[in-house]
Amino acid sequence: RGQRVLKSIVELANAIGTEIIAEGIEKPSQLQHLRRLGVRLGQGRLLGAPMTAADATAVLEENTGSRWRRWFS
Repeated sequence: RGQRVLKSIVELANAIGTEIIAEGIEKPSQLQHLRRLGVRLGQGRLLGAPMTAADATAVLEENTGSRWRRWFS
C-alpha cells in the first residue's frame, strides 16, 4: 500500500511540475526504487553523513569552485 501512495505522490509532483526530495535514504535498494519512480533528489546516510553549513560550503567549493555562490547570494 505504501508503494502505491509513494508512486501517486511522485506522479502528482510530476504533473504539477515540482520536485520531490526523498529523505532518510539508508539502503541502496531504497535509492534504486526511488530512481525507478523518477525521484531525482534525496538525502540520507547512504548519500552522506549530516554536516554543518560550513562543511557543506567547503564541499561545494571543492567540487564546483566558487561559482555556486552566485546561486545563493
